[in-house]
Amino acid sequence: MAAGVGFAASLMNILNILFLKGGAPPDLLVPTVLHPAGAAVALLLIQRINLRAAQAAQAILVLLIGLIAMEEYPEAIYGHAFLLLGWIMLVQYRLLEGKRLLVATGALLAAALAAISIGIARGVFNLTWVSAFNIIMFDVFVMSVGAVLYRDTLRSYLDKIRFTDTLRRQRSLDRKVREIEAERERYLKRVAELEQQLTAVRTEMKPFPLQERGITPAESEVIRVLVERQCSDADIASVLGKSLATVRVQMRSIFEKLGVESRVQVIELCRYNWD
Repeated sequence: MAAGVGFAASLMNILNILFLKGGAPPDLLVPTVLHPAGAAVALLLIQRINLRAAQAAQAILVLLIGLIAMEEYPEAIYGHAFLLLGWIMLVQYRLLEGKRLLVATGALLAAALAAISIGIARGVFNLTWVSAFNIIMFDVFVMSVGAVLYRDTLRSYLDKIRFTDTLRRQRSLDRKVREIEAERERYLKRVAELEQQLTAVRTEMKPFPLQERGITPAESEVIRVLVERQCSDADIASVLGKSLATVRVQMRSIFEKLGVESRVQVIELCRYNWD
């Protein structure tokens, strides 16, 4: 597409020299004609480059040629055409998006208008050909020629963009999946280590030997309810169906046999006897 626009610009400038300037053969050898023609050939030869830096350099070179042409030969239209070509390339290579696209478009229009204003102020060049109307008509012509001649190329390029975007997005997702899986593996490994540590600690949680201390089965039931519910003597009596006086007698006996002074100490001492 970009190369097609470049050839169209060359053709229009040659026609401009032939029909509006008298058609002298030496006029065809001036840089005004050779630059766009050579640049268009270069574009055709390297239009398949994919390196972003090379694409940017390619577009900036075309814009630079256009600016130089507008300064050296504002009478011709090809300087404006190369600014348009450079802008198309920047958009085509997706180097301009969002605010940068608006800024670049404004700068392009400002440069074109500035060239016209400078030429009029100098009063040296015949600017009839570089009127605003003709610029618009020329741009429409160039874009139409490029759209017709390179319609299949443009369609394949758009398909390539869609495929490339899909492939880039898929690769990005694959990379994220690999990162998440690696993170998950680290967490699973850490969980396994913690499970091993927990198992090792639990093996050391041995029940307190109540029978060795002379604790009777009835007193053991009182301790069990106390450990599981951490309740008062009245609640223990209600759960076991005993009288409050009986539970109090058993609790004093438990204190003496275990060598503790409080209910909290009983709970801490026997907490591993019942899971």
